[in-house]
Amino acid sequence: MLHWVEEVDLVLKQNLDALKKVYGKFTGRNALPGGLQFMSLSEFSDMVVESNVLSDNFGAKQIA
Repeated sequence: MLHWVEEVDLVLKQNLDALKKVYGKFTGRNALPGGLQFMSLSEFSDMVVESNVLSDNFGAKQIA
């Protein structure tokens, strides 16, 4: 079942370029050359830590 929330959609659209840049910066270190680019769990963890989004409500337990 797919859930669409207009407010979330608008925020994502407004920030799409920045999100693509962040994704691109942390994606592909573990992918094979010429292979499909993806974000591994370690890359995701690095992105979260370097972005300083960890808080009392969102910590290391939520990453893994």
